[in-house]
Amino acid sequence: MTDIQILVTVIFVISAFVIGVPLIYGICLPIFKPRISPRAYKYLYAFSSGFFIMMSTVLFIGESKTHLEEEFITIFSDNIVLAKTITGIMIASLILVGLLFSLGLKYFFAKHFKGKAINSENETKHDHDELIFNLNDHNPKSKAFAIFFLLSHRIPDGLIIGTLATQIAKSGDINPVNIIFLCSFLIHIIPEELIIYYRQIQMNIPVKKATINSLIAVCSIIPLIVLGSVITWFSLNNEFAIHVVQLIAASFLLFISIVEFIPEFIHDVKTNGKEWYIIILIWIIGIAIGIFVLSFHDHTAAHAHILS
Repeated sequence: MTDIQILVTVIFVISAFVIGVPLIYGICLPIFKPRISPRAYKYLYAFSSGFFIMMSTVLFIGESKTHLEEEFITIFSDNIVLAKTITGIMIASLILVGLLFSLGLKYFFAKHFKGKAINSENETKHDHDELIFNLNDHNPKSKAFAIFFLLSHRIPDGLIIGTLATQIAKSGDINPVNIIFLCSFLIHIIPEELIIYYRQIQMNIPVKKATINSLIAVCSIIPLIVLGSVITWFSLNNEFAIHVVQLIAASFLLFISIVEFIPEFIHDVKTNGKEWYIIILIWIIGIAIGIFVLSFHDHTAAHAHILS
C-alpha cells in the first residue's frame, strides 16, 4: 500500500471508531422512545453544565496555556515572566473576544429570530425568549445556531484526532495514550448528544427529524479529522492555530454552559428545597466526572508524538 492509501485507511478506521458508538447510541434513542420528566431535564442540564465547564477550562484553556507558555519561553529566550505575561494576555483576549462574539450573536438572534413559548402539559414554561437557545424556540435558524455553538468544541478535537491519524499512519505505531484519548472523546460526547436530541424533542421537532439531525451532528467531526490529518501530513506547523481554535471553542462552550444551561436547571427551584440541593449535587458530580475523564484526555502527549 502507498502512504496515501495507508493514511486513508487509518482515517477511515479512526473515524469509524469515533462515530460508531455515538451513531448506535443515537439510533437507539428513538427506538426506545425515551421520556424525560421536567425534573430529569434539569438534572441533565445540571450535569452537562458542570461537565462542559470543566471541558472548556481544564481541557481547552488549561492545555492551551501550557503549550503557549512553552512556545513563548522558547521565543523569548527563557524569559519566563514575559512569556507568562504574553500567554495570559493572549488567552484572556481570545476568551474575551469569543464571549463578546457569543453575546453579540445572542443579542442578534434575540432580536431577529424570536420563537413562541409553548406550555407543556404539566407546567408553564418560563418565557425567556430573549435567549437564542430558548428550549421553546421553534425557529429553525435559531435552533441550527444553538447546535453550532454546542458543537464548537469538536473543532479542536477533530483536528487533533486528525493529527493522531497521521502520526499512526506515518509511524505504524498506536500509542496507548492515543487510545485513551479517543475513548475519553467518546465518553464526553454522550452528554452532548443527549442535549442535542432532547432539546429538539422539547421543541416538538419530530422524532425522526431529531434523530437525523443528531446523527448528522455526530458525523460532523469527520471533515475536521480529515482536515487535521491532511494539514499534518504536509508537515505544516498547525499547533499554534489549533490552540487559537481551542480557546475560541472554549469561550463558546463556557458561554453556553453558564448563560444557557444554568438558567434551565435553576429556574423556579426553591433554594431552600430538597430539589435545589439535589440539582447542585448533580452539577458538582458533573464537574468531578469531567475532571476525571479529562485527566485521560492528553493532548500534550498527542502533540509530542506528532511534532517529534
